[in-house]
Formats: sequence, structure tokens, C-alpha cells
Amino acid sequence: MSKKKNENAIQNETVVEIETPKKEKKKFSINSLVPTTIILTLICTVVTAANAVTNMYTKDTIKKIEEETLSNSMKEVISADRYSEATTVKTKDGNSVIYYTAEKDNKTVGYIFVCENDGYGGKVRCMTGIDVGGSITAVRILSVADETPGLGQNATKESFYSQYTGKTAGVNMSKNAPGDSENAVKSLTGATFTSNAVHKDISDSFEVFLTVKDDNTEEEIKEESEKGEEVSEEKGEGTDE
Repeated sequence: MSKKKNENAIQNETVVEIETPKKEKKKFSINSLVPTTIILTLICTVVTAANAVTNMYTKDTIKKIEEETLSNSMKEVISADRYSEATTVKTKDGNSVIYYTAEKDNKTVGYIFVCENDGYGGKVRCMTGIDVGGSITAVRILSVADETPGLGQNATKESFYSQYTGKTAGVNMSKNAPGDSENAVKSLTGATFTSNAVHKDISDSFEVFLTVKDDNTEEEIKEESEKGEEVSEEKGEGTDE
């Protein structure tokens, strides 16, 4: 009897279903992006403006420092009373070389050349002084910033670039000691590309030097000839009187 009561009780139980509330889907609205876009735009504008102002104020300072560095290097390469304005010429292979004429006591005492060639990581820029006799007065390494520290950047060491002092056109470079050759230098250990770039800079300088010297020699001969003609005319006029 009790068993039947229990079965009837179970059948009469009310089943209550609990409904889980459904989450409402958020509708996308382009208006929600407007504040973020405006903020990002303002940030970009402010940063760009700040960079522009910084560049404006530092540009002249950087230029002045570069000019002072160049001027000091020129004085170290060839001592002179004055240096001409820069002139740019092209080598046979199309490389640009800038040169200056160095004068002392109103006479040309030499030329200073600035050029660059590809090293291992970037451009290697050098300054080379050559006197009127065709000998290197001095060399200065202006830039090897992109070369490997401890290898290519060793080109800035005086023990390397000072080897070129006194050398003439056709100077050779060797991995070993120059030996009996007086017109040779030793390359940097472990920095073939940088060494070759420096050497190419100097070779390009000599190429332009030979052209410039020939042009100036012709002008000097012409000037001397004209002076001689003027003197002759003056003497002739004196004789006639």
C-alpha cells in the first residue's frame, strides 16, 4: 500500500523548469569607435608636431656641428690660409667626389678630397689630403658608423689610416705586411670590406687629383704666359720711348 502511495506521489509532483535568462547581443555601432579614433588621431598629431619642432630646432645645430667637424678635419689634413668652396666631380665609375683647394700665401699647396664607398654594413666616408707633388699629406676617417664594432670600425684607429701618409697614386693594399714596397699599406684584420672601401675612397681621390692638377697646371701656365707677355709689352714700350 505504501509503495503505491509513493508512486502516486512521484507522479503528482510538479516539475518546475528554471529558464536561464538569455544574454542580449550587443549591437555594433560605428559611433562607439568615434571617441577612440579621435584620441588616436590627436596623439599622432601631437607626436608628429613635436618631432617637427624638434627637427626644426636641432637641424641647424646638427649642420653647424658637421661643418665644424669638417673644417677641423681639413685643417688637420692640410694646413692652409684658406680653402676654396666645395666642388663635386664624378669618377669614371660614377662615384661623387667633393674636393677643396688649399691655398697658403696665395699659392695652391694641395687638395682635400671627400668621398664614400660601400663597406660591410654601409657607407665608409673618408677625407684625403694630397699635396701638389702628389703625396698624401694625411687621411681622416669621417664615418664608419655602420661597420662592425671591433672589426670594421677599427678603421678609425690612427695605426691604420696613418699608413697612407706619404703614399702616392697606385698605392697597394695587402693582408700581409707591405714588405719591401714603400707604396703599400696593410688592410684591417677581419674587415676586408671596410678596408677595401677606405682604399677605394683614396683611389677615387687620386683619380680626381690627377684631373684637377692637370687642369690647374694648364691654367697656371696660361697665367704665367700672360704675365710674361705683359712684361714684354711694357719693356717694349719703354724701349720705344
